Amino acid sequence: MYLKSQDVKKIDKYAVEKLGIPEEILMENAGIGILKNINENLDDISIVCGSGNNGGDGLVLARHLLSRGSNIKVYIIGNENKLNSSVRLNYDILKNLKADISFLEGKKDFPFFKNNIKDSNLIVDCIFGIGLCREIEGIYKEIVEVINNSAKKVLAVDTPSGFNHNTGDIYEVCIRADKTVTFIGEKYGFKNDKANEYTGKVVVEQISIPLNIVRKIISI
Repeated sequence: MYLKSQDVKKIDKYAVEKLGIPEEILMENAGIGILKNINENLDDISIVCGSGNNGGDGLVLARHLLSRGSNIKVYIIGNENKLNSSVRLNYDILKNLKADISFLEGKKDFPFFKNNIKDSNLIVDCIFGIGLCREIEGIYKEIVEVINNSAKKVLAVDTPSGFNHNTGDIYEVCIRADKTVTFIGEKYGFKNDKANEYTGKVVVEQISIPLNIVRKIISI
């Protein structure tokens, strides 16, 4: 099953409004799905998050990795005021757990970020999800370039940040992932002949919405 960004939005909206599945539960299930694709013996993991729901998936992942005993570092682009309610909930939990969290707000933070990820065995890209519909620029562009130039293994969540879900084109720059964990179904842009350069291996995980209902939703 291949999904366009508008399909994913419809599915999320239906799940919350019609099925009564809170956004926080969808986020929790997504985080658990990502966790399944990270080797239990892997340590020193950097999770780079945006302020939207894709970042929230990363924060859930961080909590489960902490429970597993992994050494993690969380980087959030922006500041606390940009976090939506579901993301803020998971951020607050991580704070209560004394997780290692840093905010990346400008150029002054790049040397710190670039130096810290040198010790990482894996970088998890949770910067942008289906909401991205513009060129990546500013701090986001520079962080993507730092990750791509790090020579580290990269796991992308849903799609690599900078990847157009619908076409497979990129928004000027794009994370080059070794593996992409996506949800419910593959994204339509994955059909693009060049998509594999950015997605690497694609794995589909479910977030507790039965597929027969998914097919019904996208046909409405």
